[in-house]
Amino acid sequence: MKKFLVPLTATVVALSAFSATANDDTSHCYPMMHSSSGLGSYKKAVLPFVIDKRGRWNPYVNIVNISEEYINVKVKVRDAKGVLLKPKAYTIKGDFMSNTDPFSYQTGGGILRPNYSAELALNETFRGNFTIELTWQANACIPKALSTMLRVRYQSGGEFDEVVNQFNGGVF
Repeated sequence: MKKFLVPLTATVVALSAFSATANDDTSHCYPMMHSSSGLGSYKKAVLPFVIDKRGRWNPYVNIVNISEEYINVKVKVRDAKGVLLKPKAYTIKGDFMSNTDPFSYQTGGGILRPNYSAELALNETFRGNFTIELTWQANACIPKALSTMLRVRYQSGGEFDEVVNQFNGGVF
């Protein structure tokens, strides 16, 4: 009996290890011909209800690529009715690859290198409250790629305040 117990135990352990790997969440992945392992990945997070008043409330989106892959990042701004708004006055600091812009979502967005970060500052008012939608895409099947947050800074005269919100718990 002991003779069969060792191979049986080894088989069960091997099958359960394979099963755990095979059952990993790959719902964010899709077939992609020219990528690592033939899969790409995509995720989206939305941060609703951002207050914006030019010169007083200034929103900043901080993005860090926590993966080992180049990540395509797109940022969309929508008003309270869901209408897509195109920021005209914004600044980008950090390490998006040259000639890429996360607000140019129709032409591919911005590309953020592995382990690099960037900050987007919205320097205009959208006439009230709005939402920010952040999406990323990678040419590899990875579960998480970005660590992100939104800082909204209030400054008027001698008064100062800052609110920090994380997209999807900070990492997605």
